[in-house]
Amino acid sequence: MADFQAQREPLEKAIERALNKLAEIETAINDPQPGSKEELHHAIIGLQFNLQKMTTLRDLANRGETKTEVPVRLLRDLDEGWHPDAFTKNALQDAAKLNAQARDLSGRVRALQEALLRGAAKAMPEEVEEYLALDSERTDLRRAAQGAAEAQGQ
Repeated sequence: MADFQAQREPLEKAIERALNKLAEIETAINDPQPGSKEELHHAIIGLQFNLQKMTTLRDLANRGETKTEVPVRLLRDLDEGWHPDAFTKNALQDAAKLNAQARDLSGRVRALQEALLRGAAKAMPEEVEEYLALDSERTDLRRAAQGAAEAQGQ
């Protein structure tokens, strides 16, 4: 953990310096002053240096570790000027919608299963009783296994 922090701090400082250089460039472009061409040139060179440093630090930090994958949708939203929190909010809302759809589908499957069992019980009551007994045993075994796993986890 300390190694991660040691690698992270220089990268954060390089990012901060790059953002400061971007702010300097923005100021030089939006409010041109006499001699600002020279300042702009130095700011761009400083930005380039900081971006190279960030790339080097990133490569060092990721050596031997899995790389972070950023969703393309997030990058597209950022390019369009959206706030990253809006991406997170939209992702959570989409997940909630999918969850609701899955619950609805699960409910419909359960209703179909119950309807099939009722129909089968009318046609072959003994087989359905046998099936329900086996299903009950399987459910009890699964619950016991889950309880044992939870007890070991605590």
